Amino acid sequence: MVLWLLLWPGVLAQAQSSNPASPPTELVQGPLQGTPAAREAASGVLEGWINGEFNITPAQVRRTDQLEPMLIQLLRFTPVPPEAKTNLELVKLVAVDKANRRETYRYPVASSGTDFTVDVTVTPSSSAGWEAYSVRLASSGPALPPELLSPLTPWVFGLATLLLIYGVTRPTLWRRWLGRGLDIAREQRRVFWWVNVALYAMFVLGTLAAFALPALAREVSDWVGGDLSGTGILSYLERGVPQAASAITYWNFTQGALQTTFLPGVLFGIPALLINLGRFLVLGFGISPALLPAAAYLLHIPTIVVELQAYIFVTASSMALLWRGRKVGWGRAFRDYFYSLPVALTLLVFAAWYEAVEVLLLVPLLTR
Repeated sequence: MVLWLLLWPGVLAQAQSSNPASPPTELVQGPLQGTPAAREAASGVLEGWINGEFNITPAQVRRTDQLEPMLIQLLRFTPVPPEAKTNLELVKLVAVDKANRRETYRYPVASSGTDFTVDVTVTPSSSAGWEAYSVRLASSGPALPPELLSPLTPWVFGLATLLLIYGVTRPTLWRRWLGRGLDIAREQRRVFWWVNVALYAMFVLGTLAAFALPALAREVSDWVGGDLSGTGILSYLERGVPQAASAITYWNFTQGALQTTFLPGVLFGIPALLINLGRFLVLGFGISPALLPAAAYLLHIPTIVVELQAYIFVTASSMALLWRGRKVGWGRAFRDYFYSLPVALTLLVFAAWYEAVEVLLLVPLLTR
C-alpha cells in the first residue's frame, strides 16, 4: 500500500513514456539539477509563508463552500509558527519531479527556540514564472535502512521467502506459531468479525468519500506520498521486484504492524483500533477508484485485502486481550498476543511480493 500511494503518478508517467526501459518514476534520484528561477521563487514563497500569506482567512472559515479548498490549503501549507525565521542561503534542492514539473527546496526554520526544516515546492505558472505549490514540514520520520540497498538483499529476501513458504506448508515451528495465532482468532471469532467489519467499513467509507471530494482525495494522496518519500523507498524502484518487495515488507511490518498496531495494542487494543480506523480511512480516501483507472484498481484489490488483513489481525488480537485475560489468565493472554505477529508477517511478505510485481510490471503493461 505504501508503494502504491507513493508511486502511482510516476507509474502512469512511465507507462506513457516513449522509453519503456526507464524507471517507473519521474522523480529524479541521485545528483539533482534545479532551475535558478525555481530556487529564487521558492525563497520568495518561503518568505511569504513566514509573513502569513498562506494562512486560512476568517472568510474561508465562515463559508461552507470553502471547506474543500480550505482543507487542501491546510494540507499544502503547514501553519506558520510564531516568530519564525530562516536563512535563505542554507537552501538545499531535495527533489525534481519531472512528471508534475515541480521542484522542492529545503530550508532551515527557527521559531521560539525550536529548529526544524520545511520543504518548499514550486511549479511553473501560466505567466512563464514559478508559483507556490506547497510549504510542508520536512519528513522527520524513520527511513528505510541503507543495508536493504545491498546487492545481496534480493537473494536474502528471496531465500527467506522460500523458507517462509516451507514453514507455512510443512509441520514446522513457524506453522505451529501460525496455528496458535489462528486458534485465538477462532476462539474470539466475534471480536475478530467485528474488528474486520469496522476497519473494512472505514476503508470503504474513505473510498466512497473520494467520489464526493476528488480534489481533496488527490491532495491527501499527494500529501501522504510526499511524507513517505522521506523514507527513501523510491530508491528501490530501479533495483527490481525483489528489492522493492523487501523494502515494502520491512516498512509495512515495522511501521504498520509492529510500531503502530502491536505495541499500542498492548493497552487492550483501544489505541490500536483508533490508529487503524484513521489509517484505513486515509488509505481508502487516497487510493479510491475515483482517482484511479478501474482496471488498475482491480489489480490492486489483492494488495488491499491481504495487507489490510495483517493490520486487522493484530488489532483484533489486541482487542481480544480483554476477554482472554479473564478466561485464561493475563499472563498467558499477553504471551499469546505475540502469535499475531507471525501471522501478520506472513501476510505482509506475500502482499509485498504481489504489490511489487503489480506496480513495477503489471500496471505499466496495463497503462501502455
